[in-house]
Amino acid sequence: MPFGPEVKIIEERQQQRLKEIGVWLSQYGNAIYGTKGGPYPSTAEYASTRKGTRIFIHVFAKKSAALELPALPGVRVQKAYFMNGNPVKVNQQPGHSITLDLPETLPDKISSVIVLELDRNAEQIPIIEN
Repeated sequence: MPFGPEVKIIEERQQQRLKEIGVWLSQYGNAIYGTKGGPYPSTAEYASTRKGTRIFIHVFAKKSAALELPALPGVRVQKAYFMNGNPVKVNQQPGHSITLDLPETLPDKISSVIVLELDRNAEQIPIIEN
């Protein structure tokens, strides 16, 4: 079927947005592709995905100097860092919370991704209820 005058092309602003998504996915795709949701329910401040022994915290907005997450029962966070490689100081209080110190400015204006490396498989952790 030939294209006629009724065929619409993608608007310039939509093309720009798709390019931005492609650039973001080229850097952070591992935190999306092949992952499961959770174990944390999404909030206005963050969402989470997981794969293997890693939890990916997608930080959308910085509301304070630290991000406090509910504790993961029986799980130890061994290391935390932004996907760009910068370390994140983590303070884990078993049974209470996990606190991640955030930098003055987040590395990505859309969604900065913090990787939590765990001592066990993150996919087996039940969804944490707030």
